[in-house]
Amino acid sequence: MAPIPWGKFPTLAEQQLARRWLQFMANIGRAPNTIDAYGRAVDDHLRSCAVEGTDPLLAGADTVAAWIGDMLDRPRQRSAKTPLHPETGLANATVQQRLVAVRSFYEYLVEDGLRERNPVRRGQSSRRGRRPRQGLVRRLEQAPWIPNEDVWQRILAACAEESLRNRLMVTLAYDGALRREELVQLD
Repeated sequence: MAPIPWGKFPTLAEQQLARRWLQFMANIGRAPNTIDAYGRAVDDHLRSCAVEGTDPLLAGADTVAAWIGDMLDRPRQRSAKTPLHPETGLANATVQQRLVAVRSFYEYLVEDGLRERNPVRRGQSSRRGRRPRQGLVRRLEQAPWIPNEDVWQRILAACAEESLRNRLMVTLAYDGALRREELVQLD
């Protein structure tokens, strides 16, 4: 059996079915980082169920929706990396990742015959001309950052003070629309 640091997931560790599920995931070869992320996600969901007074075996879509609402309203720790983001709510990618883990947990319970249905709805792509069915949380794609005129002028001023090699690299990247990886691999 693959070792799991149960101390990281105290609420999950108290529930036999959740322990069995996470051990199952580890035993089928999920990466340690995946086990850690799944464990934290399901632990968070089980804490939410406990606060709401809901047994996970009886949790419905409303319980999952309340948990999602909680994740979207939590205070966010600000970092220098994300100064323009709102001050509340987990990042969209984090919410998506946690939903995948909790959906997997409930699928495990359905397969074992302990639940009839999975309360975590899955989105579906469009088929045969039908509209796609959206999942519980819309996936957000962040638009690329485009510098305004002032920022662009500061970039050009900074480049003017660089060596010929660096100015050439900036020119190639800009004029050739090269990505950083493509630029550094040029001979």
